[in-house]
Amino acid sequence: MTTEEPAVKMHNLKRRRAREWANATRFSTLLDGFDDSTSLDDFEHYRGRLQDTLDRLISLDDAIHELLSHGEYEEDIKACEEYIDKTKRAIQTASRRMDNDLSASTARLNIHGSTQPTATVPIGPVTHSVKLPAIKLEPFAGNVETWSRF
Repeated sequence: MTTEEPAVKMHNLKRRRAREWANATRFSTLLDGFDDSTSLDDFEHYRGRLQDTLDRLISLDDAIHELLSHGEYEEDIKACEEYIDKTKRAIQTASRRMDNDLSASTARLNIHGSTQPTATVPIGPVTHSVKLPAIKLEPFAGNVETWSRF
């Protein structure tokens, strides 16, 4: 098996990353264009595709960054972070919309089986809060020999 020259490997990785960037943009745009009539299955499908794309992007970025010099790395990381942040925001937005749609449809369910019209109450996200006891930690003095006891 032959190994690729670093320049050829870099070129191929950047081409694959450009394709994933285009996929991220395409899926984000599709999710943004969905309205209230869009099914939850469609939301979930494209959110999943976007998550897969994000995972591949992160993997490709790591492989590319291993081959870059320090100066090139600094420049490249800015563009990568922008795409990754946009993709994460689109995933969060889609998840939030799906949760809101599920909450609204759950609130409209008639649990008792009655044919009488019932008032619907929107169900918001449930948050839990737990107060944990305080833990007293002794400050580390910086002595390496006492590290294991710290």
